[in-house]
Formats: sequence, structure tokens, C-alpha cells
Amino acid sequence: METIFNTTKLPAKQFSLALSRDASKNGNGGVFTIGGLPSNTPAVNVSNNQPTSAALQLFAAFSTTQPTFYSILVDNFFLAGTAYNPNQQIIIDSGADAFEVPAATAKVMNSYWSPAPSSDGTLSCNAVLTKDIGITIGGRKYHVSSQDLIGQGNDGSCYSLISSGSDATGYLIGDPFLKNVVAVFNWEASSMQ
Repeated sequence: METIFNTTKLPAKQFSLALSRDASKNGNGGVFTIGGLPSNTPAVNVSNNQPTSAALQLFAAFSTTQPTFYSILVDNFFLAGTAYNPNQQIIIDSGADAFEVPAATAKVMNSYWSPAPSSDGTLSCNAVLTKDIGITIGGRKYHVSSQDLIGQGNDGSCYSLISSGSDATGYLIGDPFLKNVVAVFNWEASSMQ
């Protein structure tokens, strides 16, 4: 059986993912490119910023010998200029709209919403974070937009996508992070760029 990573026809054993924001209303969910980087199209606003790289990590809670998730170590989370949770292992999951971080960090992040969440946890669909939040990878800060951290239920109510993960099940930065970067998953170099 042959997979895309066993073929010699690809320029590199990698794929890249650039997700569009729904708020952009461009009618395109993003671009998935095998063996390279997406071109600069109206669907994806690719910039020429200097990339950073992080080694892909085995997620020991599930396997110490086989890759189970795309996982990296991040330098830290940052909230209003302050670093939290240094050297945290994070799962990067394009199938999740979650931003799951340690409980104390999630509490601080969620305290930045304006207007504040109601007692039942719902948010105004126009709520914004009053302070800058994101993650640092390889010494470079990646900011996450307020609009990427608001989810909407079937009933039209909105809620924060920032929640608590755990050491046992892992921490996860999914689509809210991926909508702010072009992610390259490079199996040849065992890294994410």
C-alpha cells in the first residue's frame, strides 16, 4: 500500500494548511496543499513573514512509540504581555474549534471578554478580548484574534472557545490558532513550521 508520504514524486514529505475565517465571507474554507505551500490567493492571505519551526512530539499519554497527534512544545502562552505555562506540549488539531489550555490560564483569558460572559457562559456574538493573547513558538509570538475564539451554537447563542484542558488528555490549539497562520506539517524534517 502506498501513501502520500511513501511516494518519490513529491518535492517534500509535507503538507500545509491555511484556514480562512468564516467572518471573511469569501466562500472558501481555506487551502490544503500536499508537498508545498499554498499560493497567495484571495482565499488565503499568505504573507512573507519569517517562519518559525517546532519539532513534532510524540504524545506520551497515548503512545511513546507512534505518532498519534500533531503535537509540539510551545515556548509559552502570552496574555497581555505576560508569559504563562512555559514549555507546554500542545496538540495542533485542524478538526477542532477549541483552544484548550491549563485551567488557570483559561480563566485569565476568559476574564478579558468585553462584554463579560453571562452567568450561563454565553457571550455576546460581538464580544472582543480587551487584551492581547496568543502563543510563542520558537521565540516568535503568534496572536489569536477575538473573532477566532467565539463559537456559535445551533440556537444562535455565542460562547468562548477558550476552555480548560488537562495534563491527562492534553492541551489543544485548533482552528482558532490555525486561522492565524499557514501551518506546514513536515514529516521529512519531523517538524511543524
